Amino acid sequence: MNNKDLRIEPELCLKRGEVVRLIPDVKPNIAIRAFDEALLASLTGDLIGGLKISRAEAEGASMGGDFTPHVITPHGARLLRKLFEAGLVEQKTKRASKDLSALDAYIDSEAELIEKSIQLREQRRIDQAAEDAARQAREERAKAIAADPSIATLEDISARMIDRIFIHARGYGHGGVMKLAGCECHKDVYRYVSNSGNRQPPKPYCWWFDPDGNRHGETMPSTPPNRRSDPKRNWGARRE
Repeated sequence: MNNKDLRIEPELCLKRGEVVRLIPDVKPNIAIRAFDEALLASLTGDLIGGLKISRAEAEGASMGGDFTPHVITPHGARLLRKLFEAGLVEQKTKRASKDLSALDAYIDSEAELIEKSIQLREQRRIDQAAEDAARQAREERAKAIAADPSIATLEDISARMIDRIFIHARGYGHGGVMKLAGCECHKDVYRYVSNSGNRQPPKPYCWWFDPDGNRHGETMPSTPPNRRSDPKRNWGARRE
């Protein structure tokens, strides 16, 4: 098992605020700041409160980014415990409990979370392989129908499949009407310019009329799909 196998997936970890609050009556902002300073000190070699923080202690202690929550791993919780024992993590009162059993339980969950992470990655791999196989099968079916529309069945008809059939039959960016499985299938390609004046990638809209004349599928917007036509974004105006 290599180091990558021992990696814990971020979604299985507790968020930073949740971890520091495992310390009774902690001052969470101060605790997080001390934790961040310890991570920085491990890189610079500086002491923090007289403590030397090694890179091994800091590596993998925290994860997160602009679009994902910041979490502290059980390994990071071990570093937080060290900071607490050194008096670098403040509590709200001097009489506050020093019971760290909740923090220790999270630290001790490391092996369990590693195992769950291995299982999660394997399930993702299986799901991705199934998704890729289904996508490939749809693509092969779309190619076959484009070459011989007579083989299409009602089960083949969907907005996504119509789009792919048109692409294989007529190329990217082309729409029109095609008869498939007794359905009148339409594809329009919507081209628009964004609020900033930049041309956006073409957006396909596909729909069809079934043999009974019922309409299904997508509807082209009457206005460009940008913030100035979106009431959920206050019609492009500033927030109130």
